[in-house]
Amino acid sequence: MDSFEAIWAISRQNQWTNTFYLAICGGAICLLATSLIRNMVARRFLYVFLMLVCSYLAAELKFKEINEKWIIRHTWVELNDAIMTDEQRMIAVADGANLIFGPFEAIFYALVVFSLCLITIFFVRKKIEKASKGNRKQGSAVSDPY
Repeated sequence: MDSFEAIWAISRQNQWTNTFYLAICGGAICLLATSLIRNMVARRFLYVFLMLVCSYLAAELKFKEINEKWIIRHTWVELNDAIMTDEQRMIAVADGANLIFGPFEAIFYALVVFSLCLITIFFVRKKIEKASKGNRKQGSAVSDPY
């Protein structure tokens, strides 16, 4: 049988642990793919839509991760209530408000990552457009002195 501290540590890694990061990476990849759309209005609409949907998805997955962690801990406490000290019992029932603030933190984190992705995409697109305009100007003028 695992100790209280071991269950406390083990519950931090559960089936939902890495899904939050997958949502962030998936959203960044979708934003990158959306940057290939030439229509500016459609591209910007999709940027906003993807940021909102992927941020919500990240928050939902973070909530599931935190909820699963507390379910594991609560189940262990119910099964082993007789061997727990009063201090452990107090810690086990205190939520710590991370069920409430965890998803908000996830949304903030996702929006920051997606905003940084979009800023990077914006500057890369501008640089590519500037380079392609420079190539068109050089190619159209007759510059052969011979």
